[in-house]
Amino acid sequence: MLYWHWIAIGFGLMAIEILVPSFFFLWLGAAALAVGLIMLAVPDLWWSYQWTLFALLGVGSFFISRMFFKTKRGGAASTLNKRAAQWIGETVVIETAIENGRGKATVGDSVWSVTGPDMPVGARAKVVGVEGTELHVEKV
Repeated sequence: MLYWHWIAIGFGLMAIEILVPSFFFLWLGAAALAVGLIMLAVPDLWWSYQWTLFALLGVGSFFISRMFFKTKRGGAASTLNKRAAQWIGETVVIETAIENGRGKATVGDSVWSVTGPDMPVGARAKVVGVEGTELHVEKV
């Protein structure tokens, strides 16, 4: 294949990324563009080396990007759309006494179901876990 074939494939894969946002085709497109640039420097490269280089660059760039973006995640983004998980570590006030392991607590501006050791109304508890929409609490 000639260098411009690889460049066309690269732009084609990047166009697919625009239509099907998966963050996967972007790296394959970048790998194809890189092979196209390498083909400009070494035009006599055998087709088997071209495809091997494309595969290595594609897989390598994908995993490197995953490692890079994985370290950038966290904080508020890790609990996005997991409203209950945002309360882990927070102190709450028991609204309905916890009896037989079940009760209710005021969390922020709403009342949530809680499980934990028996506690009276007004007691303070720390959220230590979540199961569905139910918070697990411990005495503070």
